[in-house]
Amino acid sequence: MSTYAEKNWGDCSKAVAYNLNFVQMCYSPGNVPRSEYYKFACDVCRREEQIKDFEYRKSDFSKKDYFILDHCCYGVSKELKEDMIAFGLKESNFRPIYIRNKDVILGYQIVTDNVLPDTTEVNGKYKFSECEECHHKCYELYDDLQSPQAYDGLGYPVFLTNEAHKQLQHINCLYEDHDDIIISCSLYDFLIEKYPRLECRPVFVGTVYEDREYLRLSNRK
Repeated sequence: MSTYAEKNWGDCSKAVAYNLNFVQMCYSPGNVPRSEYYKFACDVCRREEQIKDFEYRKSDFSKKDYFILDHCCYGVSKELKEDMIAFGLKESNFRPIYIRNKDVILGYQIVTDNVLPDTTEVNGKYKFSECEECHHKCYELYDDLQSPQAYDGLGYPVFLTNEAHKQLQHINCLYEDHDDIIISCSLYDFLIEKYPRLECRPVFVGTVYEDREYLRLSNRK
């Protein structure tokens, strides 16, 4: 059976890692202010950092083993978390997600402090601002990479530089987005055996401008 990555991005035999791409969304209560979970890490650019474990209503929470939170973070069930621990990840790679106002764990948010070196250029992104105070950089895709046709709207694969590839660990995040989680091929292979429908995007060494779908759409212009 073809994996989610193979169905949507084709041949993944040269993938060096995989990017979590879970699609099942969990929605938090609408009346909870963002300031409950975040504070400004910098008062100038208003960059945020998480200060509290997330809380959700049980009725709004995913029954799947893997999901994306509406805070744009990825989460897993207790069972999947235990499988990842058995593979070799640490407890520190998981933050509990609680039932709202109760000390009951619904699942776990995936976190990591292994930030890969800047991959923005090879992923077709440009810096549009940099904070003078904390030097935090913000990025956007170039217009020709925002085509909704690309891979049926799923977007291009993720690309790494050789430098970033050399620094890959089993769980990583991208420089431009610390919630964008990259896992090693060995962890992916371990998980796909138990969760064959696991939703991940392939990661290659190279540049998006060599991608077959980008070239196809460019030739149609």
